[in-house]
Formats: sequence, structure tokens, C-alpha cells
Amino acid sequence: MFEYLQDAGCVDLSSQMDSSQETLTKVLRGVFGDIWQGRLNSSAKVAIKAWRPNPLEQCDHTVLKRAAHELFDLSRMDHPNVHRLQGVIMFRDQYLGMVSEWMDNGNIYEYLVRCPDADRYQLCAQVASGLDYMHRRGKVCPD
Repeated sequence: MFEYLQDAGCVDLSSQMDSSQETLTKVLRGVFGDIWQGRLNSSAKVAIKAWRPNPLEQCDHTVLKRAAHELFDLSRMDHPNVHRLQGVIMFRDQYLGMVSEWMDNGNIYEYLVRCPDADRYQLCAQVASGLDYMHRRGKVCPD
């Protein structure tokens, strides 16, 4: 899968990651992978979605190629209300990792729990703006 992503033009950020990986913290366990907080060599915090090998191994060539193309398209999104994929890494030398900016406020649900007086109308408008941007480019939001 990693090679497909590189061939599709996704940026390989492996050389920009903190090689000691002592700064890694697992923050969420999912069905197909885990979300980690890490750091680039520049000290910038990043989110790393590390896919476990089993789901990837069960995919055929066509599915992997399609997934690589979709991830490449996501890496090219440029809108203030779309969380952009910055690149990919080989996480711990065995897992595909998708790297994006770390969001200190968490997801929208976590943010609203901490900030119940937030302007929900404005948040809805921002979400709608991001979705509209993606839909105009033929993409649907996976989450």
C-alpha cells in the first residue's frame, strides 16, 4: 500500500518524523488502526492514523490502488474547514501511517463538551462549507 501511495504522489514524511518516537502517545484505538500523537523533527505535533496490517493484506490490488488514489486526493484538499492529509509514513517500520496536523481541540464533539456555549450555528456553517468543498470535487466525507 505504501508504494501505491508514493506512486500516486503522496508525500513520504518518514524522514521528517522524530526517529526516536519517544514522543508517541496512543490516543484512540479503532477497528482498522490506531490514532497516535507524534512529532515531526520540526517539533510540530501531528496525528498519525496507523493502519494495522491485516485489513490491508486482505485487500486486492484494485482496492489498494483505489484507496491510494483516494488518499492522494485527500492530501490535495486545500480548504480551511477540511482536515488535510499531510503525507504518509511507515509507522514503526511495519504499519502504514497517515499523517495530519494535530488538533488540540479534538473532534467537534469533544470541543462542544468542553465549550457548551460555542456558536453551534457557526460550527455548522463551517462543517457545511467543508463538505460542500469536498462534494464539489467529487469526494464524500468518510467520517
